[in-house]
Amino acid sequence: MKIAISSGHAKHVAGAVGPEPWGLNEVDEARRTVNQVANVLALHKVDVVTFHDDTSKSQGDNLNAIVGWHKQQGADLNISVHFNAFEKTSAPRGTEVCYRDQAELAREMSAAIASCGFIDRGPKKRSDLKFLNSLPDAILIEVCFVDSEADVRVYKEMFNEICDSIAGVLSDGAIEQRPAPDDYPAVTTPERPEITISIDAPDDVELIVRINGVNVA
Repeated sequence: MKIAISSGHAKHVAGAVGPEPWGLNEVDEARRTVNQVANVLALHKVDVVTFHDDTSKSQGDNLNAIVGWHKQQGADLNISVHFNAFEKTSAPRGTEVCYRDQAELAREMSAAIASCGFIDRGPKKRSDLKFLNSLPDAILIEVCFVDSEADVRVYKEMFNEICDSIAGVLSDGAIEQRPAPDDYPAVTTPERPEITISIDAPDDVELIVRINGVNVA
């Protein structure tokens, strides 16, 4: 199975931008997410290719570049990664996945990303998106909201787990999500034995104590 993944918008075509100092930049984070998901897939021998548009200067050129690249790949799955926006808030907004024909894949993907700590907004059927209308077996992921402080906090803390979850769905479960930090087995350090030695030495005798060749007294 071959998977083609692209980041939304372009280097010179801005996406959503959250508020300073904590908000996310959609273009930057979509690229970061695409690269990490691809790294995880490649590590598990999944055939994956990626694309970031560094040349387009308009929205129309950007959409044509992304769709054109995907069509050239002949992939079994076509994935576009985006981030959502509405208005600045401290409340959680959540994750959702847009689709035209791939309702079940969108549902599964949204639930998997939500398991990392987001509200699951679920699959959203869309007939107005060029990416979905132009490509078979395509979904468009809206990872979270760039202007939701709660979403941004989850994204930053759970970035690796989010990417693992996306990769897991795309690989049809071949890649398991890594455990959350609290689920890792505890690491214990064995206690060192304590040895007490008492020496009564005359005042005119120099006492040198070495342990494993190191002077300690």
